[in-house]
Amino acid sequence: MSEEPDDAEDPDDPFADVEPADEDVWAKLSGGGGPTAEDGDLFERLAEEGTDAAPEIERDGEDAVVPKGRYCQGCRFLSDPPDTRCLNPDTEIVEVVDSEHFRVRNCPVVAERQEATDLLDLG
Repeated sequence: MSEEPDDAEDPDDPFADVEPADEDVWAKLSGGGGPTAEDGDLFERLAEEGTDAAPEIERDGEDAVVPKGRYCQGCRFLSDPPDTRCLNPDTEIVEVVDSEHFRVRNCPVVAERQEATDLLDLG
């Protein structure tokens, strides 16, 4: 005759003392602030972006050639297709260099990221 443990008092159950979660907590956690469906699949985006901390940026004065997937495509200032332009004042997409790169002028995002990369390189 086998002896089965009492489900309510199983000493090996790590969740025996855990109370059911408050439903309001889950509602608050799922209330937004994270990626949306418009952002696409997070894991696919990370795979496309690779593991490089800072992408190679080709700078020429105020212009920079940047990977459009890491800079422009997720930017709130990029216009809706088919009109590809930057809506940020004083910033311009000068040209589409190739299928993966834009040449941008006076982009504060590029400047901020370059400044952060320079600071990290000093350490």
